Amino acid sequence: MAFYSHPRDGQSPISPLVLDAETGTLYGTTFYGGTGTTCGGYNGSCGTIFSIDTLGDNYQVLWEFPKGGVASPNGQLVFHSGALYGVSYDGGTSCPDRNYIGCGTVWKLTP
Repeated sequence: MAFYSHPRDGQSPISPLVLDAETGTLYGTTFYGGTGTTCGGYNGSCGTIFSIDTLGDNYQVLWEFPKGGVASPNGQLVFHSGALYGVSYDGGTSCPDRNYIGCGTVWKLTP
């Protein structure tokens, strides 16, 4: 999987992968990529959540962070009780002293 081959697939993976031990699926996030249009990065992309198997096959984008909301995931990704949890750089409450979309959020995705 080459993250820069197609921007919609995600770009700049920064979180370590986490493993669902029951299915053998690995999950990760990218800071850029996807179809969001206000977050910076390549063509204004906002980041993705993806899965891949332990052989490096079956890559799939599970979520593309949208413009104007939670965006640019970073930090440690956690898999707990069948759900993914993470944090984002943008989104949430406005930052009065910054030009960001927001001050960041905690998010959850059930794959």
